[in-house]
Amino acid sequence: MRDLLLVGFLFVAIYYSFRRPYIGVAAWTWIALIAPVNWAFGFSQSFRLNLTIVLVTMLSYLFVEKHKEFRLNAIGFWILAFGFWTLMSTLFNLNSNPQNVWAYWNQFVKVLLLFFFITLIIRKRLHIDVLV
Repeated sequence: MRDLLLVGFLFVAIYYSFRRPYIGVAAWTWIALIAPVNWAFGFSQSFRLNLTIVLVTMLSYLFVEKHKEFRLNAIGFWILAFGFWTLMSTLFNLNSNPQNVWAYWNQFVKVLLLFFFITLIIRKRLHIDVLV
C-alpha cells in the first residue's frame, strides 16, 4: 500500500511540477529530507524519486518559467567559492580511499544544486510558504 501511495505522490508531484517549478523544488526538498523510499518495501523501492523530481523541475524551469534571471549575491558567491574549495580539496585529497571522498563530494554537489535552484525559482511569498 505504501508503494502505491509513493508512486501516486510521484505522479501528482510530476504533474504539478511541470506547471509550477516551485512545487517541484518543494517536492525535491521533501523527498531529500524525508527519504520516503526507505518506508517502501515493494516495487517502488528501486525508483529514483529524487532524480525524477529533479529532472522534471529542471525541464519545467527551462521551458515553463518566463522570468529567468540569475543574480549572484554575496551569499551565492561565497557558497560557490566554498563549492570550488571543496572541489579543490577533493581533487588533492590524501585519503587512501578516494571513492569515499568523491561520494561525499557528489552528495555536496547535489546540495549546492538544490540551493541554486531554490534561489532561482523561489521568489514570492507563496513559493516560500509552499517550500516551508
